[in-house]
This record gives sequence, structure tokens and C-alpha cells, in this order.
Amino acid sequence: MGTIVCQECNTTIGHIEVEKVTTFYGKCDHHECNEVVKKLQAEVD
Repeated sequence: MGTIVCQECNTTIGHIEVEKVTTFYGKCDHHECNEVVKKLQAEVD
């Protein structure tokens, strides 16, 4: 079983079937996470 976790707020996004116990990181749709991403992108631009 694999768990998908938001790399910004550590909320569990979902689970997937894999052979090993694994953690994958992504981004969730929470407002706070979207604001962090926008801020980081603005700093890069």
C-alpha cells in the first residue's frame, strides 16, 4: 500500500496499491497549500 501525502501540509491525499509500503508526495487542493505554491512561484519569477 502506498500513501500520497501533501508536501506542504502533510495531509493524506489518498492511497494506491503498490507492492511495498511507500510514501509519495504531491500537492493537495487546500487553500493554504495553493497560496504557498503561488508565493513560491512569485519568488522564482
